Amino acid sequence: MRAPVSLRTCLGACALAWTCIAGAVPFVVQLGADRLVLDTPAGFADTLGLGSPRLNELAESLAGPSVRVLSFAITDADLRRFMNGEPPEFKRYAVAGTAREFERLRATQEDFQKFVSDALRGLGEAPPAGSDLHKLLGAAPEGKPMLLEFLRRDASVASYIQGTRLANPKRAWNDWDVKPPVLVLVSTSLAMVRGRPVNLSITISLEDPADIEWLELNTRRWLEQVQRLNP
Repeated sequence: MRAPVSLRTCLGACALAWTCIAGAVPFVVQLGADRLVLDTPAGFADTLGLGSPRLNELAESLAGPSVRVLSFAITDADLRRFMNGEPPEFKRYAVAGTAREFERLRATQEDFQKFVSDALRGLGEAPPAGSDLHKLLGAAPEGKPMLLEFLRRDASVASYIQGTRLANPKRAWNDWDVKPPVLVLVSTSLAMVRGRPVNLSITISLEDPADIEWLELNTRRWLEQVQRLNP
C-alpha cells in the first residue's frame, strides 16, 4: 500500500536533511552547456537545495551582486539548528561562486588572469613566516582586511588567507568584563574549473590558534577536491 502523501512528504524532507547532515556529497551545477561538479568542505552541507529564501538571500549578500552563487555551505551543527527552527551561529561557512559574466560563456586564460589580478589588487604584503597572526590581527586597524599568507600562487590557482578585526561586541552598562576583539579569517581560492573562474571561500571566527591550521588544511583539501571532480 502506498504511504499517504503527507507521510511520504515528511519522509522525503527527513531524507534530504539527513543527506545534507551526513557529509559532503558531490552535486552538479549547470552553467550554460557545462556541468560543474562541486562539493563542500568536510563537516559542511550545501543549503541552496533546501530552497530557503532567507539562506539564499544571505548567500547572495555575502557574495555580492556580481557573483553567481554556486554553493552556500554551513556547518552540520548549524544545519541542525536551522532544521530545528533555531538560528544558526554562522561561525564557519563556505561560499563557491563565479562571475555572472561567465555564467553562460567560457573564460579564456587571459580572462582568468584578469579575474585573479582584480582580486589581488591592493592585497598588500603577507607578514614574515612564523609571525604571530593572532597578535597581528589583534593590533590591526578595525575593519581593514589583512593578508596573512599565500597557500598557493601559480598560473592556474591563487589561494590565500586574510584576517580582519571587527568591532568589539557591545557591552551592557554594568558589564565590567573587557571583551576580546572579534577576529575573522577568510580563505579565498581562485581557480579555473571547466572554463569558469571559480572562487572558493571559507570564513571562520578566529577563537583559537588551531583555527588557523584548520583553515589552511580545509582550504587546500576543498580546492584539491573540486579540481579532482572536474578534470
